[in-house]
Amino acid sequence: MKRFNRQSLHHFWQKIKPNPFLPLWRRNLQWALIGVGGTTLAGGAFTLLIAFIFNFGLPDLSKGDELLQAQSTLIMDRKGNILYALHGEENRKIVALENVSPYLIDATIAVEDDEFYDHFGFDIPCLSKAVAHEIFGVGIRRGCSTITQQLAKNIFLAPEQTYTRKIQELILSVKMELRFSKEEILELYLNEIPYGNNAYGVEMAAQRYFNKPASELTLTESAILASLPKAPTRYSPYGTNKNSYLIAQFTEEQLQKRPIKTEEDLEVEEYFRGLIGSNIVLANGNNLYIPGRTDIVLNSMLEQGMITEEEKDMSKKESWALAFQEYRESIKAPHFVLYVKELLEEKYGKDVIEQGGLKVYTTLDPDLQDLAQEKVDKYREKNVTNFKATNASLVSIQPETGQILAMIGSADYWDPEIDGNVNIALRARQPGSSFKPFVYALAFLNGYAPATVLYDVATQFGPGQWPKNYDGTFKGPVSIRYALGHSLNIPAIKAYFLAGQEEAIIPFMKKFGIELDASIGYGWPLALGTGEVRLLDFVGAYTVFANSGMKKEISPILKIENSNGEVLEQWEDKPGENVLDPQAAYLINSILSDHAVNLGPRLNITGQTVAVKTGTSTKKDANGTQMPSNTWTMGYTTKLVTGVWVGNADGSSMGYLADGYNTAAPIWNEFMTGALANVETEAFPKPKEIVEMAVSRKTGLLPSKDTTDTIIEEFASFNVPTKIENNYVTLKIDEMTGQIANEYSPDWSIEEKSFFVHRAIITTFPSWQAGIDAWASKSDMENPPKETDSIHTAETLANSPSVVIVSPTAYSRVEGGELEVEVDISAGNGVEKGE
Repeated sequence: MKRFNRQSLHHFWQKIKPNPFLPLWRRNLQWALIGVGGTTLAGGAFTLLIAFIFNFGLPDLSKGDELLQAQSTLIMDRKGNILYALHGEENRKIVALENVSPYLIDATIAVEDDEFYDHFGFDIPCLSKAVAHEIFGVGIRRGCSTITQQLAKNIFLAPEQTYTRKIQELILSVKMELRFSKEEILELYLNEIPYGNNAYGVEMAAQRYFNKPASELTLTESAILASLPKAPTRYSPYGTNKNSYLIAQFTEEQLQKRPIKTEEDLEVEEYFRGLIGSNIVLANGNNLYIPGRTDIVLNSMLEQGMITEEEKDMSKKESWALAFQEYRESIKAPHFVLYVKELLEEKYGKDVIEQGGLKVYTTLDPDLQDLAQEKVDKYREKNVTNFKATNASLVSIQPETGQILAMIGSADYWDPEIDGNVNIALRARQPGSSFKPFVYALAFLNGYAPATVLYDVATQFGPGQWPKNYDGTFKGPVSIRYALGHSLNIPAIKAYFLAGQEEAIIPFMKKFGIELDASIGYGWPLALGTGEVRLLDFVGAYTVFANSGMKKEISPILKIENSNGEVLEQWEDKPGENVLDPQAAYLINSILSDHAVNLGPRLNITGQTVAVKTGTSTKKDANGTQMPSNTWTMGYTTKLVTGVWVGNADGSSMGYLADGYNTAAPIWNEFMTGALANVETEAFPKPKEIVEMAVSRKTGLLPSKDTTDTIIEEFASFNVPTKIENNYVTLKIDEMTGQIANEYSPDWSIEEKSFFVHRAIITTFPSWQAGIDAWASKSDMENPPKETDSIHTAETLANSPSVVIVSPTAYSRVEGGELEVEVDISAGNGVEKGE
């Protein structure tokens, strides 16, 4: 063999080096060719080196059947009890490609990889765009996984989302394309892919969902199955998201300003795409169709010429009424488990979670979970009978850690009559008056206080807008403490303006973990809870009050281990974020735990200091009558925060008498009583800056010399009153007329009296004062007169009556006994008789 040494290299270079005597253009051309050749050789060598390095650890592809391996993932509670086991091989049935419905093959290729038969393992144009986004930040982040890559990823089963894994995935994809035919790759994929609910591969999925073999699947059934692998838990036909739904609830007024006819008219955050599309009737009576994932599959098949327009329309209609095989498996706390599973899928990928042999230790407390289910079950029939409320949801969180201890998504996960699969804790609903504490908290930051007096009187807040309290009555002047405790609407609406309106409230709520859509334009109804929230997020928001203003990240996970026992992640007690001044938080806690102003005994727990707020939202029924639709009770101690929702999963109205106190509070009370049975009571921490002082009961301001009624109230350092009450006026009143005395009013008929003048807290909105004046004019309270004495005038003085005694005359002698007196009387001003 010829030896290749340094001399040989020199000789080779002398042969290819451009001759200096050649024309310039030929020398430049030769140098360019040398550069290109050298770069190509270096790039090829580098690529081979990278492929050689990253090839280590990849699975052996020599035996295709042995590639379909999986291990069970266990989801457990905080005590190590198994809540759910995601099984591997035992829930898979291998079938040949010829035994799979052609519809399913087409649907899978159409939605997952329409270039499947034309690429060599990966989509070069798409991959180039993805690389450009990662390196240069151009374009949008997108997934480019081909069917081959997805299969490679499933086989690889490494949870780390790293560039190394991605490179190995690409290498493995190319190796698979070299080793297997396209049909073999597709067969492996269809037998490997998870379809949710512990069904792996098309045969098991067909049996699980439709009780038939994969070979007999119809177009509609195939489109549905092809929809699932993207996110099996998210699109589960037994879960919360079976049908698409509208997140934002638009009022008729909002729809007049913003017509909504199709999905394109919605923002991404305003709706959720489910497995199957759904028709939604808007508040103005118009229909809105939100396509499901199945619609996307059918549209892709149509675009690629796999089906006709008629077949697509027929299948779309069939999907709406398609019945799924009833399925019930061994699973505890199903809504919580599926919530955790979906979070893990988003972080680690569905394949790792379905088959990676993980051990997931959650925060769920089995005792509290059982207690929560027990109390929901106890009041289920009573709420159905008395209030036409078929469903309930409960979430309980430990405020100092943010850990979820209990979650009941619905009264019964397995009951289709109440849409039991729907996890109401993750559905946006209107919170009603339970939203008011946040509005008042922001008002406190703006200088108002629990003693601040707001007038609960009929008030116009816009053209034709005359809101009322829940019971239709008005209480007159009340303190914020009383108004919040009794959940009065008019003071809450006024507090909305004092807080800075939605421009201030929406960003304020974001700090609490509540995302409200500023584009909706809530207006003052936001103060009454028209902005929709999820129960889970809302309980998280209330933990801020329990934590004296600190927000902890809400977590359902304690620890995750991989199949080798290595810890992938573990909960740490990270510092929270101070999102509310501790003094403002304390004032809210003080009001909501005040037995003197709350609604009744269902909001009190013997031996515990608890703060509670109920809420009821309404909607118009078919007759146009406002009826209860969501009822809430949100309550907490320093150790535990629990929220309960009661209503109907489909959003339909409840009975007229349904409210948070009667439907949700009994569940909340008994759960909290049991949960806190062995927990030592603890008062809400009182910041040292909080002061107590005497103020006028009528205004909440410092007493003046005329103040007749004072109370002791708590104040934050930033809302201590500095103004002295000046609502009293002293007037000279003519006793005969009760009117303001004038210069002609006789002294003997005049008395000085003090009157209280009822004034709006701010003068920005004239309608507030107009409402107060109208109330004052009709109230039984003594109000200052506005008219001047109309009897004693210059004219009446000029014609004042005269009385002259004619007999007996002055200084005459009068004998004893009866005396006759003769009097001469003259009187004008219409006086006809004197006595």
